[in-house]
Amino acid sequence: MADSYAVSARRSGAATATVSNGTAAVEVGGPGLTPVELLLGSVASCMLATMVDHALRNAIPSDDLHVEVSGEMANRPRRVGVVRAVVHVGPEVSAEQAEALLRAAHRCPVHTTLEQQPRLEISLAS
Repeated sequence: MADSYAVSARRSGAATATVSNGTAAVEVGGPGLTPVELLLGSVASCMLATMVDHALRNAIPSDDLHVEVSGEMANRPRRVGVVRAVVHVGPEVSAEQAEALLRAAHRCPVHTTLEQQPRLEISLAS
């Protein structure tokens, strides 16, 4: 059976919402992260987790690994049109190891989901 995930978003203020998976919660809007920033954060954290997993299994130094992700909005329809990720590795990581980490970043499930254009089903609760 495939992995399954679920979250909910509930209005918590005039321009804010709380997103929760039942265990952890994040405030969205206001001074907090925007929904687009959460999307970009999902890309960054997924890539990082996938690279750290690869690094640990292959004895690649990972203490200095980090990912910066940015996005540009597009119109008609309004959406994120471009997502850019920059992977930073430490000085002790060889060029070959860095390439392996970059390949691992491309295997992150959030990255592949965005590339594959998932079906989005929306229904009204009764």
